[in-house]
Amino acid sequence: MKVVFLQDLPGVAQAGEVKDVADGHARNYLFPRGLALLATAAEIERLEARRQAEARRRDQQMEEAQTLAQALQDVSLVFPRRVGAGGNIYGSVPSTAIAQELQRRGFKVDKHVIKIEEPIRKLGDHEVEIELGKGVVARIKVTIEAAGEGEVTE
Repeated sequence: MKVVFLQDLPGVAQAGEVKDVADGHARNYLFPRGLALLATAAEIERLEARRQAEARRRDQQMEEAQTLAQALQDVSLVFPRRVGAGGNIYGSVPSTAIAQELQRRGFKVDKHVIKIEEPIRKLGDHEVEIELGKGVVARIKVTIEAAGEGEVTE
């Protein structure tokens, strides 16, 4: 019996795959659990339409990520911080602070896509990578500078 798998089953099939399975396995296991449907012409058409819609959505997301990466290319962020002995700052500049500053400037960037090994704790210029999509990486410059007397720091 030919079935269309609705979910991934490790070692068996991926979602959207059409496979031949034993009749009993389909009737007693796959169908009752909602893991597969009988592979009729209508189901196969629906599956193909879903694949095309998914491909269009992926292409649109990639295009948006590339546009955002292009816009972020010239962005430079400056964070004034109080400085202790040895040029170390009090506290740090984590990915959350970078994401908030980018959002304040009108860029929609989630803190989870900002790739820094650990929060920045030194004065100076730092290059930070933002992974916007598969193979789409933007690099921004983050500068940590000593705060003046009247400047508010976080």
